[in-house]
Amino acid sequence: MLLIPSTTLPASAPVVEGLAGWRVVADPASLDELSGTLPVPPPSAGRGVVLRFAPDDALVLGENEVVVTDPHAIVEPDTGWVSIQMTEEHALDLIATHALWPAPPERPVLVQGMLAGLSVKVYLDGNQSMIITAAPFGLELEERLGT
Repeated sequence: MLLIPSTTLPASAPVVEGLAGWRVVADPASLDELSGTLPVPPPSAGRGVVLRFAPDDALVLGENEVVVTDPHAIVEPDTGWVSIQMTEEHALDLIATHALWPAPPERPVLVQGMLAGLSVKVYLDGNQSMIITAAPFGLELEERLGT
């Protein structure tokens, strides 16, 4: 009798999920104001987290439209990202195993770099965490991390 191993992931295994949000390119002061006005729920709630990619560039998670004070800001829906959500302990283990950089001690924090040979952004908030990558690389990241 030939036994074929199951390809069904255990219920607790983190999986790649689409990440809905708004890409905001605006002057840094407007993004500072935005960061101060949004509630900061855990990333699993999928809204309200402002991920600053650069001083003038952010991804605001959630489906509600974002309003900033910069009259020249660019605010557009952005669905080009995916994330793997997990406990911070699991994320720190993956960073220790697959990255050439240490996780910073500050929380909440967004770090950007290579993880398992792919460009990622890692959001750590002291509890839940997200590993974020461009949508075309989501399944590849999942395979390389073995999540």
